[in-house]
Amino acid sequence: MNRAWLICAALLAGPLLADDELMEDCAAGDSRFDMQCINRNGVCVELRIDGHATRPIRRADKQRLAALPDMDDVCWQVDVPVSAGFRLEARGGGLVPAFIGELESFGLNLLAIEDFDPQFDRRIDPLHGFELDADGYRDGSWQLRPSDHFRTPGSGLLKAGEYVAVVRVHGTGNWDKQEVLIRIDPALEPSPADPGHKPAQPRLEPR
Repeated sequence: MNRAWLICAALLAGPLLADDELMEDCAAGDSRFDMQCINRNGVCVELRIDGHATRPIRRADKQRLAALPDMDDVCWQVDVPVSAGFRLEARGGGLVPAFIGELESFGLNLLAIEDFDPQFDRRIDPLHGFELDADGYRDGSWQLRPSDHFRTPGSGLLKAGEYVAVVRVHGTGNWDKQEVLIRIDPALEPSPADPGHKPAQPRLEPR
Protein backbone atom coordinates (compact mmCIF):
# COMPACT_ATOMS: atom_id res chain seq x y z
CA MET A 1 0.00 0.00 0.00
CA ASN A 2 1.69 3.25 -1.09
CA ARG A 3 2.02 6.39 0.98
CA ALA A 4 -0.19 8.53 -1.29
CA TRP A 5 -3.10 6.10 -0.88
CA LEU A 6 -2.75 6.23 2.92
CA ILE A 7 -2.90 10.01 2.87
CA CYS A 8 -6.05 9.98 0.70
CA ALA A 9 -7.70 7.43 2.99
CA ALA A 10 -6.97 9.56 6.03
CA LEU A 11 -8.49 12.62 4.38
CA LEU A 12 -11.64 10.72 3.45
CA ALA A 13 -12.00 9.30 6.97
CA GLY A 14 -12.58 12.74 8.49
CA PRO A 15 -11.24 16.29 8.77
CA LEU A 16 -7.79 16.79 10.17
CA LEU A 17 -7.44 19.30 13.00
CA ALA A 18 -4.28 21.00 14.15
CA ASP A 19 -3.43 20.68 17.84
CA ASP A 20 -4.49 24.28 18.47
CA GLU A 21 -7.72 24.20 16.42
CA LEU A 22 -11.15 24.16 18.02
CA MET A 23 -13.78 21.63 16.97
CA GLU A 24 -16.59 22.87 14.72
CA ASP A 25 -19.17 23.09 17.54
CA CYS A 26 -16.74 25.13 19.65
CA ALA A 27 -16.18 27.81 17.03
CA ALA A 28 -16.41 31.54 17.58
CA GLY A 29 -19.44 33.67 16.75
CA ASP A 30 -20.05 34.55 13.13
CA SER A 31 -19.94 38.31 13.55
CA ARG A 32 -16.85 40.46 13.85
CA PHE A 33 -15.19 42.08 16.87
CA ASP A 34 -16.81 41.40 20.29
CA MET A 35 -19.56 39.24 18.81
CA GLN A 36 -16.93 36.58 18.11
CA CYS A 37 -16.95 35.94 21.87
CA ILE A 38 -20.71 35.74 22.30
CA ASN A 39 -20.87 31.92 22.26
CA ARG A 40 -19.01 31.98 25.62
CA ASN A 41 -16.88 28.99 24.73
CA GLY A 42 -13.54 30.45 25.74
CA VAL A 43 -12.22 31.91 22.49
CA CYS A 44 -11.57 35.29 24.15
CA VAL A 45 -9.71 34.24 27.29
CA GLU A 46 -6.48 32.46 28.18
CA LEU A 47 -6.71 30.05 31.13
CA ARG A 48 -4.06 28.16 33.07
CA ILE A 49 -4.76 25.40 35.59
CA ASP A 50 -1.85 24.66 37.94
CA GLY A 51 0.36 26.53 35.50
CA HIS A 52 -0.70 24.49 32.46
CA ALA A 53 -2.41 26.27 29.58
CA THR A 54 -5.70 24.81 28.39
CA ARG A 55 -5.77 23.61 24.78
CA PRO A 56 -8.59 22.71 22.35
CA ILE A 57 -10.00 19.30 23.17
CA ARG A 58 -9.00 16.34 21.03
CA ARG A 59 -11.62 14.83 18.76
CA ALA A 60 -11.43 11.43 20.52
CA ASP A 61 -12.06 12.99 23.94
CA LYS A 62 -14.88 15.15 22.57
CA GLN A 63 -16.58 12.10 21.10
CA ARG A 64 -16.10 10.16 24.33
CA LEU A 65 -17.78 12.90 26.36
CA ALA A 66 -20.65 13.09 23.86
CA ALA A 67 -22.09 9.96 25.47
CA LEU A 68 -22.60 11.91 28.72
CA PRO A 69 -25.37 14.47 29.38
CA ASP A 70 -24.71 18.22 29.08
CA MET A 71 -21.15 17.88 27.79
CA ASP A 72 -21.67 19.71 24.48
CA ASP A 73 -19.69 22.77 25.58
CA VAL A 74 -16.54 20.97 26.73
CA CYS A 75 -14.14 22.52 24.23
CA TRP A 76 -10.86 22.52 26.18
CA GLN A 77 -8.57 20.21 28.10
CA VAL A 78 -5.31 20.12 30.04
CA ASP A 79 -2.86 17.50 28.81
CA VAL A 80 -1.26 16.65 32.16
CA PRO A 81 -2.76 15.86 35.60
CA VAL A 82 -3.36 18.70 38.05
CA SER A 83 -3.52 18.76 41.83
CA ALA A 84 -6.63 18.40 43.99
CA GLY A 85 -6.09 21.97 45.19
CA PHE A 86 -5.26 23.44 41.81
CA ARG A 87 -4.77 27.12 41.09
CA LEU A 88 -6.44 29.06 38.27
CA GLU A 89 -5.00 32.01 36.38
CA ALA A 90 -6.68 33.83 33.51
CA ARG A 91 -6.49 36.89 31.31
CA GLY A 92 -8.09 38.17 28.17
CA GLY A 93 -6.72 36.52 25.05
CA GLY A 94 -7.62 34.66 21.90
CA LEU A 95 -9.65 36.44 19.25
CA VAL A 96 -10.54 39.59 21.23
CA PRO A 97 -8.06 39.97 24.12
CA ALA A 98 -9.75 43.13 25.43
CA PHE A 99 -13.21 41.52 25.61
CA ILE A 100 -13.34 40.71 29.34
CA GLY A 101 -11.36 43.75 30.50
CA GLU A 102 -9.52 43.56 33.83
CA LEU A 103 -10.06 40.31 35.75
CA GLU A 104 -12.55 40.59 38.62
CA SER A 105 -13.47 37.05 39.66
CA PHE A 106 -13.89 33.40 38.73
CA GLY A 107 -16.90 31.13 38.85
CA LEU A 108 -16.30 27.38 39.01
CA ASN A 109 -18.39 24.22 38.81
CA LEU A 110 -16.71 20.83 39.08
CA LEU A 111 -18.29 17.74 37.53
CA ALA A 112 -16.99 14.27 38.39
CA ILE A 113 -17.67 12.52 35.11
CA GLU A 114 -16.55 9.10 36.36
CA ASP A 115 -19.34 9.14 38.96
CA PHE A 116 -22.03 9.16 36.27
CA ASP A 117 -24.06 5.95 36.09
CA PRO A 118 -26.41 5.88 33.07
CA GLN A 119 -28.68 3.35 34.82
CA PHE A 120 -29.47 5.72 37.67
CA ASP A 121 -28.41 9.26 36.65
CA ARG A 122 -29.97 11.66 34.17
CA ARG A 123 -27.35 14.35 34.64
CA ILE A 124 -24.04 15.05 36.34
CA ASP A 125 -24.54 17.35 39.32
CA PRO A 126 -21.78 19.82 40.28
CA LEU A 127 -19.77 18.94 43.36
CA HIS A 128 -20.34 21.00 46.48
CA GLY A 129 -17.85 21.84 49.19
CA PHE A 130 -15.41 23.95 47.17
CA GLU A 131 -14.65 27.61 46.61
CA LEU A 132 -11.98 29.71 44.93
CA ASP A 133 -9.87 32.10 47.00
CA ALA A 134 -7.55 34.73 45.54
CA ASP A 135 -3.92 34.34 46.57
CA GLY A 136 -3.54 38.12 46.54
CA TYR A 137 -4.97 40.63 44.11
CA ARG A 138 -7.64 39.81 41.53
CA ASP A 139 -5.26 39.43 38.58
CA GLY A 140 -3.16 36.81 40.38
CA SER A 141 -3.85 33.13 41.00
CA TRP A 142 -6.95 31.73 42.69
CA GLN A 143 -6.85 28.42 44.55
CA LEU A 144 -9.47 25.71 44.97
CA ARG A 145 -10.16 25.22 48.69
CA PRO A 146 -12.72 23.48 50.90
CA SER A 147 -15.74 25.72 51.43
CA ASP A 148 -16.52 27.05 54.89
CA HIS A 149 -20.20 26.36 54.20
CA PHE A 150 -19.72 22.58 53.89
CA ARG A 151 -18.07 21.02 56.91
CA THR A 152 -19.24 17.43 56.50
CA PRO A 153 -16.63 14.64 56.66
CA GLY A 154 -14.78 14.28 53.37
CA SER A 155 -16.03 17.56 51.94
CA GLY A 156 -13.51 19.54 49.94
CA LEU A 157 -11.53 16.45 48.97
CA LEU A 158 -11.18 15.37 45.34
CA LYS A 159 -10.30 11.79 44.50
CA ALA A 160 -8.17 10.82 41.52
CA GLY A 161 -9.99 10.76 38.21
CA GLU A 162 -11.43 12.79 35.35
CA TYR A 163 -13.46 15.95 35.91
CA VAL A 164 -14.90 18.76 33.87
CA ALA A 165 -14.12 22.19 35.28
CA VAL A 166 -16.64 24.83 34.12
CA VAL A 167 -14.65 28.05 34.57
CA ARG A 168 -16.33 31.43 34.15
CA VAL A 169 -13.93 34.35 33.87
CA HIS A 170 -15.54 37.66 34.84
CA GLY A 171 -13.93 40.98 34.03
CA THR A 172 -14.73 44.66 34.14
CA GLY A 173 -15.95 44.56 30.52
CA ASN A 174 -17.60 41.18 30.04
CA TRP A 175 -17.19 37.45 30.75
CA ASP A 176 -16.20 34.29 28.96
CA LYS A 177 -16.24 30.61 29.88
CA GLN A 178 -14.15 27.53 29.29
CA GLU A 179 -15.37 24.01 30.05
CA VAL A 180 -12.19 22.01 30.55
CA LEU A 181 -11.52 18.28 30.77
CA ILE A 182 -8.96 17.71 33.53
CA ARG A 183 -7.48 14.77 35.42
CA ILE A 184 -6.92 15.13 39.16
CA ASP A 185 -3.92 13.54 40.89
CA PRO A 186 -4.14 14.14 44.67
CA ALA A 187 -0.42 13.33 45.04
CA LEU A 188 0.55 16.48 43.11
CA GLU A 189 1.32 19.82 44.73
CA PRO A 190 -0.52 22.93 43.50
CA SER A 191 1.37 25.39 41.34
CA PRO A 192 3.05 28.30 43.19
CA ALA A 193 0.84 31.20 44.23
CA ASP A 194 0.92 34.40 42.20
CA PRO A 195 -0.16 37.40 44.28
CA GLY A 196 -0.88 39.54 41.21
CA HIS A 197 -0.57 43.31 41.16
CA LYS A 198 -1.97 45.98 43.42
CA PRO A 199 -4.43 48.12 41.46
CA ALA A 200 -3.27 51.60 40.62
CA GLN A 201 -4.85 54.28 42.75
CA PRO A 202 -7.52 56.21 40.85
CA ARG A 203 -6.35 59.66 39.89
CA LEU A 204 -8.36 62.45 41.50
CA GLU A 205 -9.45 65.18 39.11
CA PRO A 206 -8.95 68.79 40.29
CA ARG A 207 -12.06 70.57 41.47
